Amino acid sequence: MAPVTEIANIPLNSTAATTIDDVSSEAAKAFASMREYLSGVNGYIRSYWGLSVEEPRRVLWAVDWEDLSSHREFQQSSSYGYYLSLGDPFIHETEKPFITHIPYQPFPPTNAIEAPATEVAMFSVQPTIDKIAVETAVAKLMDVVQHDIPNHARGCSTGWVVEEIEHPDAEGGKALGYACMVGWESVDAHMKARETDAFAQAIAPVRKVALQPLPGKSMLHVHFQKN
Repeated sequence: MAPVTEIANIPLNSTAATTIDDVSSEAAKAFASMREYLSGVNGYIRSYWGLSVEEPRRVLWAVDWEDLSSHREFQQSSSYGYYLSLGDPFIHETEKPFITHIPYQPFPPTNAIEAPATEVAMFSVQPTIDKIAVETAVAKLMDVVQHDIPNHARGCSTGWVVEEIEHPDAEGGKALGYACMVGWESVDAHMKARETDAFAQAIAPVRKVALQPLPGKSMLHVHFQKN
């Protein structure tokens, strides 16, 4: 099977939201223990994490796996419960993490994730969509942001989300997700890129087929650091 990147969008509890970046805090120590434990799991390759710029109460944790089955096997193992308990000091009490797996191409998404600022985006589309048309439209957009605008993107990787995405506007309540990870010099560089005519023309076909963005899930910026 192909390698995949797990994206864990983790909501923090009220205490951790203000202390997770303080290495001496209980929340930071708990998260460090969780990352250390996962690094010893069969199939684990590497991981990066960082706080969302738009929603600092969210941590995004990107984990590269040799294949999807490696992570699935761990999730079904007897040690998985203990692993989850390591997150109790910092994960929100009632809001669950939003977990997706993407076989990004190119893999690994190093150029995007090691940029100073990383855009982590996901377009939700109807399950009956012409997938080739979506891939073609997004590929054109990625080409534009990397070559045709000032302060262009430093790299990008894209791919279909393995899981179905719950969406109120999707047929049957389940959408397909197409994910993009894009590296930028800064968040401001991305914002300025969005103001260009080239970007507006390239994003139009994508927005035409995309469903309403999901708050806190469809687009976030992160300053990732390697585990």
